[in-house]
Amino acid sequence: EVHEYDQLDQLYHKKAATFGRKYAIVGSFNLGEKSATCDDEVILEIKSKRVAAQINEGLKEDAKRSKK
Repeated sequence: EVHEYDQLDQLYHKKAATFGRKYAIVGSFNLGEKSATCDDEVILEIKSKRVAAQINEGLKEDAKRSKK
């Protein structure tokens, strides 16, 4: 699912995802050709169930204040 964080007068640009509740990625990379070929981007792979769970909780809280 994709949600847009909708908070008045606040810019929000989180780039994080979790996979299988045990693996996470966090970074500046956009899923697009420009980021893949032209921009200097960074992405951090985290293989930790604990960190993935913390990111999932943060994303759930964000989703409460977001619109689909």
